[in-house]
Amino acid sequence: TGAQSAPLKSYNPTAFSGTNMHPVESTLYYSAALIPVAFGLHPVHALGVIVDCAMGAWLGHDGFQWPGSGDYFHMLHHKRFDCNYGAMHVPLDYLFGTYAGSKEEVSQIWRGKAAGEEANDTPVHEASNKARKS
Repeated sequence: TGAQSAPLKSYNPTAFSGTNMHPVESTLYYSAALIPVAFGLHPVHALGVIVDCAMGAWLGHDGFQWPGSGDYFHMLHHKRFDCNYGAMHVPLDYLFGTYAGSKEEVSQIWRGKAAGEEANDTPVHEASNKARKS
């Protein structure tokens, strides 16, 4: 998405990548804290949801499968950008046809059109360019 493409162009994500979002995306992401409010729960529950959102994003973008809590599914998203927008336990990528189990499947999703790095003209951070060239 447009709101997601600029901050996410991180080929080797770090924990910071997990919460480095466009303001619109961040607002939507952290709005999960309103769920306990809707049920009239104590404010500490809303605070717990905010902490859970942040910790989940940081741990899920640690750049490692093991030891760590990242997964290949989401790492492929950061490498190609045109697939695997969600999480493995939420089947939205299957429903919308954006699930890719391997880098070869990304071109199948987009039916041979340019995808991933080739189709994205968002500037890449200088440090990412150096890492890709070496």
